[in-house]
Amino acid sequence: MLEKSIRIGTKTVKNRIVLPPMATFGMTNDDNTVSETQIKHYGAYADNGVGLIIIEACAVREMDEPRTTIGAYDRRFLDGLKKLSEATRKNGSVAIVQLINTGLSIMKENSIDEIPQDLFLSYRDDFIKSAGIIKEAGFDGVELHAAHGFYLDQVLETSTRSDMYGKSPKNRAAYVADIIKGIKQSCGNDFIVGVRLGMHEKTSDTVFMAQEFEKAGADVIHVSFGIRRPEETEEPSLDARIICAGEVKKNISVPVICVGGLKTFEDADGVLQKGYADLAAIGTAQLADHAWAKKVLSGETPKKCLNCRQCMWWTDGTRCPLARKLFS
Repeated sequence: MLEKSIRIGTKTVKNRIVLPPMATFGMTNDDNTVSETQIKHYGAYADNGVGLIIIEACAVREMDEPRTTIGAYDRRFLDGLKKLSEATRKNGSVAIVQLINTGLSIMKENSIDEIPQDLFLSYRDDFIKSAGIIKEAGFDGVELHAAHGFYLDQVLETSTRSDMYGKSPKNRAAYVADIIKGIKQSCGNDFIVGVRLGMHEKTSDTVFMAQEFEKAGADVIHVSFGIRRPEETEEPSLDARIICAGEVKKNISVPVICVGGLKTFEDADGVLQKGYADLAAIGTAQLADHAWAKKVLSGETPKKCLNCRQCMWWTDGTRCPLARKLFS
């Protein structure tokens, strides 16, 4: 099943293999523009047959980030983004860009409720503006980062604001839903809008959010971690994110991406065959071997992560023992 094509919005993804958004530590230029190393890195996945490439989280506003993050908030980033788009959309791959506001960890406020109304609405509109820049760069769409405890996830899980975006799950969901609608209005229905949705404390709340985003026009839902520990699952052999993705898939009609320790063809194909998701995101296994997709689809065995005591990728991706040849 991993080799079968699938529609996301109006686009056809040639297989069910997803490169999830993973930061390229040490690669982004100091001025937040795309580097030649990143173009080579992401281009290798397109060369080797990945169906859907999701570019790492790119900032929708200039902030004091803890790492050098690719910018998507100004037209000065267009040149690099266009080159990245050209590299990742070749060979039939579909490429979208994850958009992020890091959130409270780099803001002066201590909670979503403390953010002034005009700034809160401005943060919302940042995503719509950045999506327009991403479209102009030639990408197929964007993914809103509403997981891993970042800004949109903080809104969805913690907002008790007294305005239209707080207190109830429906009001919280409306914040992201309005971003989805705004992007669709400005970029058109041919432009993919996905949401990386963090698991909430209750699976039912995660499912509700996914349903609200589908109603707003989301084309794909990508399930990952949120802020809180999720409910215990009845299948401890599978990652909780995959179990949650299965529950989301049962309740929406747009495609669902799952992630969670999938490293082999059998791992990825198995969860799709069992109906947990429509597409499988393969993370560290593809960092260890840029040709993972090409190899597993042709029956070859990819290189395996060496599980170094200190992971070189998370310090500087060009130092990974297995990936180093690509960057030399």
